[in-house]
Amino acid sequence: MALTRPYAEMVGKSLSELEPQALARLRIFGASLAPALPAALRPSLTPYDDRLDAILPGTRADFSQRALLHFVQMAAINRGSYDRDADYAAIEAAMGAVTPPERPRRPRRNDAEILQLILSRLHTQSGIARILRALRDEEGVACEQSRFSRLYRTAMAHRETA
Repeated sequence: MALTRPYAEMVGKSLSELEPQALARLRIFGASLAPALPAALRPSLTPYDDRLDAILPGTRADFSQRALLHFVQMAAINRGSYDRDADYAAIEAAMGAVTPPERPRRPRRNDAEILQLILSRLHTQSGIARILRALRDEEGVACEQSRFSRLYRTAMAHRETA
């Protein structure tokens, strides 16, 4: 089962009430879910961590899906057992030689600051993807894509009225 933290919080109690044989077969894929789940489900948490990003790159939002995909491709296809220890050993073996990629540390900026950066870039650049990439790579600014899209639309509207 691939879960985000909000879904783990929502379904955790119900899942913890499964029969013991069902719990033994349950594998939960997700990032940092232990605090969101009842103690009875913690043995079901697969041991994936940031090293997965070196094997299957992606976003934090799609971590659980990527972990499940990796598991299915690597561990589950060639075996027919439901042995949790064997499954986790296979995951650990796959992750063992991998180093997690370094994540750039970008300072957070408020909406007004990012809006000003977008407006200044609009004089010389066009395209939402190019400007977002420039803000991240050249300005070193952290900004989530949907937030940036909202601010970009605001900048475009401001530019049209100016």
